[in-house]
Amino acid sequence: MAEESASTTEPGRRRRVTWDYGPGTFTPLTQSECVSSGDTPLEVIDEQFYAIIADQVGTPAELIAADGTVAGYQQHTLWGGTLWRPGGAATPLRFPGQYHDPRPACTTTSSVTTIR
Repeated sequence: MAEESASTTEPGRRRRVTWDYGPGTFTPLTQSECVSSGDTPLEVIDEQFYAIIADQVGTPAELIAADGTVAGYQQHTLWGGTLWRPGGAATPLRFPGQYHDPRPACTTTSSVTTIR
């Protein structure tokens, strides 16, 4: 399990994303997103759950919503960049052990246990 928590663009709100991995692997199985009030983190304002469809290596390729629809899918640019369907769900997870950080516009390689 790995979790990321950050402030949102709306004042007083926090966004938390949690990933569950297959036992003993770096292959993500699920992604859940939760937006809560910054003052009372247990008060959930919005919540989403996605099953992750990964390719044979373990790289996320699609996010499937709880109702079974494709909520987001990955596309690749000519130069190897990764794009997620505009307006759809996305994940910052890349090749197993890699995490895309949009702030410095780079992908970092790290152990899943150290991503916080």
